[in-house]
Amino acid sequence: MSTRPIILALAIVAFAAQAFAVPVLQHAQIGNVTSSSACICWDVTEATTPALQVFADAAASDDITSQVRIEMLPLDHSRREVSTSYAARQNNRALQTQMAAKRLGFARVSGLAPHTQYFLRPLALNAAGIQIASGLLLPVTTASTTAFVVESRQLVVDMAALIPTTGAVGGTLLVLSQAASAYPLIAVVGDAASPTLAYFDLSGLLNAAGESTLLPAAGTLDLTLSWLGLPSRPGYFSPSSVTYTGAPQAALATQSSFVGESFVLHVVVRDSYAVAGMPFYLDLSVTDVAGVPATNFNSPLVIECATSPVGSGMTPPLVAGRLAAHPLIFATPGLYTVTLRDLAASTSVSLDVRVLPMNYQNWRAYHFGSTLAGSAPGDDPDHDGNSNLAEYVLGGDPNSSSDSLVSSAPPGASALRLRFNLNPLQTEYAVVVQVAPNLVAWSPSAKVPTLVEAHADYNLMEVAWTQAELQAETGVVSPAYFARLLLEPATNYNSWAAAHGLVAAAAAPTANPDFDGAPNFVEFALDSDPASGVASVKIRHSLVPTGTTFAQVLTIPMRLGAMPSPVDPSGGELMYDVEGIRYHIEATANLVNWGLDMQEVAVDASSLPELSAGYEYRSFRAPIGYALEFLRVRIELLAP
Repeated sequence: MSTRPIILALAIVAFAAQAFAVPVLQHAQIGNVTSSSACICWDVTEATTPALQVFADAAASDDITSQVRIEMLPLDHSRREVSTSYAARQNNRALQTQMAAKRLGFARVSGLAPHTQYFLRPLALNAAGIQIASGLLLPVTTASTTAFVVESRQLVVDMAALIPTTGAVGGTLLVLSQAASAYPLIAVVGDAASPTLAYFDLSGLLNAAGESTLLPAAGTLDLTLSWLGLPSRPGYFSPSSVTYTGAPQAALATQSSFVGESFVLHVVVRDSYAVAGMPFYLDLSVTDVAGVPATNFNSPLVIECATSPVGSGMTPPLVAGRLAAHPLIFATPGLYTVTLRDLAASTSVSLDVRVLPMNYQNWRAYHFGSTLAGSAPGDDPDHDGNSNLAEYVLGGDPNSSSDSLVSSAPPGASALRLRFNLNPLQTEYAVVVQVAPNLVAWSPSAKVPTLVEAHADYNLMEVAWTQAELQAETGVVSPAYFARLLLEPATNYNSWAAAHGLVAAAAAPTANPDFDGAPNFVEFALDSDPASGVASVKIRHSLVPTGTTFAQVLTIPMRLGAMPSPVDPSGGELMYDVEGIRYHIEATANLVNWGLDMQEVAVDASSLPELSAGYEYRSFRAPIGYALEFLRVRIELLAP
């Protein structure tokens, strides 16, 4: 007996939760702002009665709702007939009923002071007039003045194209935005000469500062239209702009209509992968379902990705249904899904983008592809005085001589100031700043470069010295001082050995602590583990088709910055020097004479593991035409 009331109470609570859903107020926006009034519109998820609160402060502690005039569900253009026509008053009431049926809130606040900030909060009331939900507190600042508009323009928008799919459009709220205006205009469909039309007086747009009326110059004023109260539908408004001539004009109306259509988004990627920190380009286009270009589609698209790469969000407007070379820049490597959609989210397309780490190997492939000539770290294909390695570290483009990677800047209060670009994602080389009282006695500076400007793919850095700081750092009183940058590997043999836990005698370059036959300097040269005797998987010997036969190719890790040795003989083996190490790339047909002519070729590292910072893969090919061939790399430790 005692359990029945408890069960009944639980059932009642569950029933009440299902029957009375809490309304959510959403999509609120301010519009129709003047020097003495403003409007706010929103929609709500449940049938409720709209209301509004007005505050004088952002903390919503100074409620001035009773001190201003508030009109709920106001109408503008039909009201000129209210005082003379009973039918017109009935039509207005019917239109307001349609707005309520579409679960829309719309309010006008008047009696406001010019150039004053207010805060508006939309409310939802139940049938008894009790508040049951509220929206966000939105700020609005009234205009200071109203300027005379010499060329007055109006826009009449026809929404009849939506009737076949949505039914009656009367009572829908249309929002007209313009990029150069601080606030949009809001109009009610049906509050004009026809139940499918909305009327906008473009003289109501404010300027970008929101202080006075927008005065368009002669030319095209681009407009963006959206709605509240109807489902999203694919299509566009045509025209979506108004042309101004600059001549005096009184109330010239432009007719715009919503054109419904089914369309398909297309995206073409220019590369099969992206590199962290480098632009990854998309070619975007829109067609109808038959593949015909949608030349009337001049709206932006939305690009969505979990990591929000630079370039995601709203794209620039497509022009005649196309947008070429839209860049995305990812900050971190990984596999990401990118989704594109139209503003109404009526259609979308997704693609997976593989983002590789920022290292010299991937940077070189990004800029040069499979081209080998001119892509070595020491090459300067754009002849701007900066090697590829310098372009990589300093965030430049090796194929453009327009880059100014290092420059002096007007000193201002400083005696000396140096600015340089920096690739923020590369970790293979460090930038060392040096100063000197002449061009000979250089010494490292203790000054730490500071960030001036952060760009998507490089940072602008600065180092500045006072006269006293330069004197202290150089130890010399001089009439002039100089500064320069040096690029040094971020790791060397000693830091490599320490990172692998090698100490004392085991850290010597010639030691072999893992007893695999390869001393430490060989393991260092080939990015292998000196504490493991397991064979490296970073060295690959492969056969590559060459005409009607195959050539043998050896791919190995090499220290970044390895350059042809000055003692490399013409023909035969290839020799490369870097950081006290010499690589000998050799081939033989008889295991006795290792003198076959070797050739460096482009690298395909797609199936090889990522290298440690400071290394790159390089590939070498043996000549063809021999019954037997053997390739090898031999590492020599140079005398210090």
